[in-house]
Amino acid sequence: MIGLRNKKITVQRKARTHVGAGEYVWNFADIATERGRIRPARGTDKIAGSQAQGEVTHVAYLRAKADVSLGDHLVQSDLTVKILTVRNPAGADHHLEVDCEEVQRGK
Repeated sequence: MIGLRNKKITVQRKARTHVGAGEYVWNFADIATERGRIRPARGTDKIAGSQAQGEVTHVAYLRAKADVSLGDHLVQSDLTVKILTVRNPAGADHHLEVDCEEVQRGK
C-alpha cells in the first residue's frame, strides 16, 4: 500500500482569523502534508457512502496515523475534496480510507 500513497496531499482545517474590530472570518488553513492517493469513487463506493451527508465522489488513502477529521479538506494538485468519513479498514492500523466529496472552486 505504501507504493500507492505516492502523491503529496495537503490537509486543510477550518481556522478562525481575526480581521480587526472584533471581527473574524473562517478560512481553510494548511495544517499538514501527507503522502497519499485520491481516486474517483466507483458506483459501489457511492452506494456504500450513502449514509454520509454528501455524495462520495472520491476516496483518499492516507497513512493510519494521519491527522484528519470530518470536514477537513484534502488538496492534491488542482483537486480539493471535503472529508465525509474516515475508516481504518479492519482496525488494522495499516492505512486510512477516507470518503470525500469534491469541493468546487469558490465554495
